[in-house]
Amino acid sequence: LQGYMGKRLEMLDYPRFLAEGFQIGSGPTESQCKSLAARLKGRGRRWNRSGIDAHMAIDCLYHNSKQWTTYWPKTSTP
Repeated sequence: LQGYMGKRLEMLDYPRFLAEGFQIGSGPTESQCKSLAARLKGRGRRWNRSGIDAHMAIDCLYHNSKQWTTYWPKTSTP
């Protein structure tokens, strides 16, 4: 454990990450998982595996604005 943690000390600089605006807890991730699952389980909805994977990939891109603004213009143009 000491060797593992010792190699990753810069990843544990929580005060710096907070100062830079990063979320350091698992709450936002857990909340996003819960909302995605609820959206997929809506009344009358049926999904296959590839449809779920595609939906979740697009939703994750959308919620990461930097990736979305790069992705969407490339795919939305005819």
